[in-house]
Amino acid sequence: MGFRGEALASIAAVSKVEMISKTENADIGNKIVIEGGDIKEITETGAPKGTTITVKELFFNTPVRYKFLKKDYTEAGYIEDVITRIALVHPEISLKLISSGKTIIQTTGDRKYKECNI
Repeated sequence: MGFRGEALASIAAVSKVEMISKTENADIGNKIVIEGGDIKEITETGAPKGTTITVKELFFNTPVRYKFLKKDYTEAGYIEDVITRIALVHPEISLKLISSGKTIIQTTGDRKYKECNI
């Protein structure tokens, strides 16, 4: 089915992309270099017929899925939920969750639930 290019703008916004393209009837190809959504270079270049797209350093300029994260307290709640579940099913593991300088969860790892701060 091939790559139709709909996602190329999104990929180029979060990576370093080089695209070289030449039509069958053209004598010379074109090269474009984009870094983080900014066009850095557009030049003519020798190239075989077709298009080559190279993506490097995906997400170099943004944390992975950063724009999909919720508010800090919401994400902290998700993390607290996961750590709590792990602590409850693995009382033999000592866990400590610190958020904003405050200890939220702390287990001893000695299998004694009464000793734990969950």
